[in-house]
Amino acid sequence: MKKKEDSSKTLFDEPNKPMGGKTKGCLIILLIFMLVGGIIGTVAYKGMTGAARASKVKTIHYQTIKSLSEQLQKCKKDKSAVIYGKLDCSNYNNTSVIEVLIKTSADKNPYSQKVKSAKYSKIVAAIRSSASNTNDDDVGYVSLSSSGSNVIIKSCNKIPCKKEENRLQDSIGIE
Repeated sequence: MKKKEDSSKTLFDEPNKPMGGKTKGCLIILLIFMLVGGIIGTVAYKGMTGAARASKVKTIHYQTIKSLSEQLQKCKKDKSAVIYGKLDCSNYNNTSVIEVLIKTSADKNPYSQKVKSAKYSKIVAAIRSSASNTNDDDVGYVSLSSSGSNVIIKSCNKIPCKKEENRLQDSIGIE
């Protein structure tokens, strides 16, 4: 008479049993779970970095507004003051304010890739002189332009830039 196999045994109860049967199947399942976990982790990581980049662009946009407003307030209070340590408050206009803001900004485009060559390493600045924020090439930039007595601040924080919810636009009056 045959003995019934004990179905309560686990794979680890017989350490000297050669690989085969249930053990081989478990290893395949384990590998499949690891593969699926790796794919999900990669997708989640890309999603998180994309959200972080979009958030960084928004931060740069709002910091630019705040900084420019503070500098212009300084000029309203004291005409002998200097904007960003470089531009005399008694003699400024939209163009000169935009130029100084671009030159003094240390912000980098979070979507730019670091360009490396034998001669130099360069990361693209986030603040630039441009009126565009609707093309996908505009992603990550805070674009400055002038209209009348206003400095226009535009940005695209994620692709597609044609979608209005992916863009910001503000205006600050220069007096």
